[in-house]
Parts: sequence; structure tokens; C-alpha cells
Amino acid sequence: MNLETEFEFTRIGGDSIIKFPSVFAEGAKILLFACGSVVQLHSTETGVELKRLMHDAEVSFITVSDNLNKEFEVFTATVDGFVNRWNWKDAVILAQWKFQDEVIQMHFIDSTLTSAYVIFKPSVAKNAMFNLVNFHQDGQIKTTEVFNNFSSCPQSFCFANNIKCFAFILRDSFGVIDLKGKQRRPIYHKHSAALITGHPTEPILATGSLNGEISVWYRIFQHQLSCTICHWHPYVVNHLVIRANTLLSGGQEQVLVKWDLRDLNGRHGKSFCARLHSAVKWITISPNSEMYAVCMDDNSVRLIAPDMTVKFQFQYFVRRNYLESLASGDVGESPYPAGLLRTAVLLSCNEQEHYECGRD
Repeated sequence: MNLETEFEFTRIGGDSIIKFPSVFAEGAKILLFACGSVVQLHSTETGVELKRLMHDAEVSFITVSDNLNKEFEVFTATVDGFVNRWNWKDAVILAQWKFQDEVIQMHFIDSTLTSAYVIFKPSVAKNAMFNLVNFHQDGQIKTTEVFNNFSSCPQSFCFANNIKCFAFILRDSFGVIDLKGKQRRPIYHKHSAALITGHPTEPILATGSLNGEISVWYRIFQHQLSCTICHWHPYVVNHLVIRANTLLSGGQEQVLVKWDLRDLNGRHGKSFCARLHSAVKWITISPNSEMYAVCMDDNSVRLIAPDMTVKFQFQYFVRRNYLESLASGDVGESPYPAGLLRTAVLLSCNEQEHYECGRD
């Protein structure tokens, strides 16, 4: 009798391991991404894992310092309300702050890394909150309300124009706030916008719609608003990111698209990195624009050069060891060997009880 049994698994662990965009550090030499309660740091040149930053809860946000005098510093936020300031080279926490609500985005507005715009996750009792926070090294914080008058929970939000502009999507429109003059402008969208992104140094925004349409908005605080529409597929746009003259987009079509903001609908207005074999979830452009990090739905991260060729692929990410999670009472982590690609995996067991694993 043949005792060999086969089991087919799809999407090991049932969910994406990486839940928000990865982050570059030291130009494009280091890539950081969060896997549950662990932040992994890898060399983009060799792929070698350099450090792990261990947390007691799932990480919800990562940001690094642009200050060259603080090159080894990284800030992480966790779902239980903690914000941590790390020296990632030594994997040591330098300071820690506790909020009542979960931090889902944070942008520093000074070189000393003491003042930041902070977005808090909405709860049952209140909508999303947008505050200015001053961080003190003794763990104390001072919070000032910037804008909390959201009529509903924003679907997506971003900063633009040297953090002078804050934009957010609400249903069929998106609002733009001038953070200097506190001016607010509603902009109505022809199609339902799914996400919004901003240019880091210019008053330019881009929105992605559920039908695949991408709209680039110029002169957002001038009377004559300008909009250019790009459209080439019917799938939802999962993520957009802008830097310099480049707009990157990706989604269910499994293609990374590079748009030239100077010639969006022209003959040479776009180029592609095709056949990625998985949906694009998150995109990050390095500060020097020399590399793109693309998080895929199959739990891999591709490093892509500006010529749209894949240079490197990270996979087999790990979460905190499950037994360690049980011992600490943190049972929210997946017990599966998270890091297996989210493609069909075949596990076979023969009569000698040897296990073999393969994937399509």
C-alpha cells in the first residue's frame, strides 16, 4: 500500500507578513522591514541580515533619520502605543514614549528629531487624530492638536511639499490642508480614489483609483488646479510613490510602472518591470533614487534598479520565534514558519516519514 500523502497549502500563515512599506537607511545601503514584532535590517548589496530589533508587540510604523549626524537612529511604533528610538547598529533602545492610541504615521519636522507630526489610528470612540508632538528624552511628550475634524476615517493620507501640505481621502473626495496657513481645500474625484501620495519637495499629489486610474494633481493651493490622468489597466492601484521626476505605481496587474512626471502621457512617459508573478503591495524609493524596494503579495521584497531590472530578492522572512511568543504571553504571532512564500506549497510525506517541500 502506498502511504504517501500530499497536502497543498496556499498563503502560509493566512496573511501578508510585511504590512507597510519598507524603509531605506544610509542612502540605499540598508533596507528595514517589519515582520510582526521584529524589524529586520538587511544589506542591499549582499542581502545579509545585519540586525534584528525585537519588540513586545507588532510593529505598525518605521521611520529613519535624515540627519547625517544621527545615521544609526531609527524610530519604530508598535500597536500597543509605544514609540521607540533605536540605535540600530547596536540594537539598543535610546528612548521610549507611550501613547494611548496606536501611531500609524510620523514625520519629523526638525533636524534634532524632537518634533513630529503624528497620525493616530482611529478607534470606536473617535476618528483619526493628527497632532504635533514634542518628544523629550526623559520619556515625556507634549501634544498639540493640528487637525481632528475628520468627518469619517481617512482611507489614505500623505504629506507633501517639504511637509507643508497634508492630504487625505474621504469617500469621493480628498482634502488638502496647508499646514502653514491652515487653509483647507476639498477636491472632488471623478472615480473613487483608493490612495493618495505626495511629492516630498513639491506641491504635487497623486491619487490611485479603484479602476486603475492615476491622477496627478499640480498647483494644489492655486485657483487654477491642474490634473493629468494616466490609465492603462482596469485593476485597483495598490500603491503610489513620488520622488524627483518619477512616479512609481503597482497593484494587482503584477507590474511595477515608472512614470515620468514631465511626460506622463507621452511616448516615453512610462517604463515597466513586468512579470513580477505577484501583486505589488508597497513601494519605496531610496533617498538618492538609486533603488526601489517593492513588497509583494507573496511575502517577498524585490530590489529594482532605475532601469527597471530586478537586482535582488528578499524572502523567507521570520517573525519572533513562536515559543518565545508563548513564553512572553504574546500569542498574536503566527505559529507558522512565516517567511514561506505565499504561493502554492506542496508538502509530501512518504512511508519512511521523510518530508519534502516544494512550490510552483
